[in-house]
Amino acid sequence: MRLIVHAHQSAINNLYTVLHQLGERLERIENRLELRELAEAQARFEPHP
Repeated sequence: MRLIVHAHQSAINNLYTVLHQLGERLERIENRLELRELAEAQARFEPHP
């Protein structure tokens, strides 16, 4: 029984690790999108030759 509980706990810890990694990746993607949106918004106000 103890081995089963340990295996489940290990699996849950692995899931938390994956969720944390996905959360960090999502944050980086969101930051890139915000920077891109900001650059596009600024480009609209710059004079075009």
